[in-house]
Amino acid sequence: MKLSNAIKKLKKAAGNIQIHERTDGTPWMATARFGSWLVEFLSNGRWHDDADIVCIRVRKHNDLDDSMSDYSAGSFRDNLKQAIESAQRLDATA
Repeated sequence: MKLSNAIKKLKKAAGNIQIHERTDGTPWMATARFGSWLVEFLSNGRWHDDADIVCIRVRKHNDLDDSMSDYSAGSFRDNLKQAIESAQRLDATA
């Protein structure tokens, strides 16, 4: 899925999203919150409307990666629709 379409789809489902930026101001990740669950993805290459999204993941808001133990928080999904539905379902059961 293209980045511009993914941002629109995530905004429609979550209401708002947060775009994370590097220290130089360039964006690198988008996150949306569904209750206590997050859906996030990265841009493949430079952040522009034509870029594809990759690393689509659902995780608990307070569950973080730990590089020292090789722990990756949450779970990855094949596409954005699966991630959004999973986060909505997990939030409804909490």
